Amino acid sequence: VCVRVRSLLARERVALGQRIPGNTAVSFAQFEYDALVADEVSGKVHVLSEARKFGRPTGKMAARVFKPDRVFGPGASSNAVFDAAVSPLVALALRGGSSTVLAYGATGSGKTHTMTAMQRLCAAALLSDEAAAGPSVRELRISFVELRGERCYD
Repeated sequence: VCVRVRSLLARERVALGQRIPGNTAVSFAQFEYDALVADEVSGKVHVLSEARKFGRPTGKMAARVFKPDRVFGPGASSNAVFDAAVSPLVALALRGGSSTVLAYGATGSGKTHTMTAMQRLCAAALLSDEAAAGPSVRELRISFVELRGERCYD
């Protein structure tokens, strides 16, 4: 399991410690705010939760720490993610194995950005001269699927 954390957007930086407009019960952001901090050195992801009441900060913070196999912080390039996490799966596929890359996260967390880059880099690796040096007859099936809401896009 690898985690890639994108940098905070300007509007997110402003929202930390500030009142969020509106007070409807259906807006989760009015009751708590979660932020992820990626520590690439220790390999840990810190989830910071700021409790809110009717959109106003309560001053209470909670922190949870996770240790995935690899952490990519906001400065990590798509090439770095591919080289460390996906390239070994491409090599496995070229040897006849199966592999899956899954991106999961909230809306706006960078899944599409990351997966678009992984698709491009996978295609380049699979069609490279090094890949062509392998067995002359091979069958390759590749599929990219996006689940959005209750719909599937292939």
